[in-house]
Amino acid sequence: MSEQKIIFSNNPDELMSLDINLHGGVFVIVCESGKMQIEHEGSTNFLEQDDLIVCNPEFLVGHYMRTADFVAKAAFVTASALDDIQYACMRDVDCYWDKAKFIEQHPIIHINEEQKDLLNALAVLISAFAKKKQSRQLSRMYELLGHIASLIVFSWVDEHVLYEEQRQQAFAKRKDLLLHQFLVLLQETRGTEREVSWYASRLNITPKYLSVITLNKFGKTAMQLIQQTACQEIKRLLLETNDSIKEVSYAMNFSSSTFFSKYVHRHFGLPPHRLRRREKQ
Repeated sequence: MSEQKIIFSNNPDELMSLDINLHGGVFVIVCESGKMQIEHEGSTNFLEQDDLIVCNPEFLVGHYMRTADFVAKAAFVTASALDDIQYACMRDVDCYWDKAKFIEQHPIIHINEEQKDLLNALAVLISAFAKKKQSRQLSRMYELLGHIASLIVFSWVDEHVLYEEQRQQAFAKRKDLLLHQFLVLLQETRGTEREVSWYASRLNITPKYLSVITLNKFGKTAMQLIQQTACQEIKRLLLETNDSIKEVSYAMNFSSSTFFSKYVHRHFGLPPHRLRRREKQ
């Protein structure tokens, strides 16, 4: 080998300050303690204990802070080594480009003790081969170990993708459950409660989140759905009962007939008595 293609360090800062060409390579960092905060393209990422990150230099350089107790093991894979590994992985990894894209979008993967020990063992072997006298056979062994390490990481990506899919499915089910519970509350109250916060508090979510999920599902905000329900119930009471305007106002939980009349006029363009007359014609 004419160059050391994979460089190891116990200090990520040291790797970034080395006189090497970072372009086209990737950093691999395993956090052993503490925390690293990475700001990149408007998003905040946290690398915590037993987290593994695989990312290009642009993701890290100048964009991170770390706690005083941050300890990590790091490696930099040069562009030439990455080309060799990528060529081998394209042959041996199913859906390679999809998984590579997943790593790019989800650069942090949590690993367990067994996985961390396996990476450490491979790092020791790769480092040992890198220091030996150059030969074609040793160079091939060096490349194979890098390839093996990559295959192991890709196998963890498979597990992580499955976890993400399951998490997203569970998240979707939770949203559907929240929407169902919201609609049940609307049906029960029939618009007598007209504040989004009232429903959100009973669902243990924020009013903003409730509006987001209703807008995504129904194309209407939570407030629009509440107002729609209230207006339907008001029309029903005015049309199907002989209750006075004051009684309808009370049934709809308005503090006064005046507020009720203003609400009806705002949503129907008519005061309650004229709305009743029009609907009964």
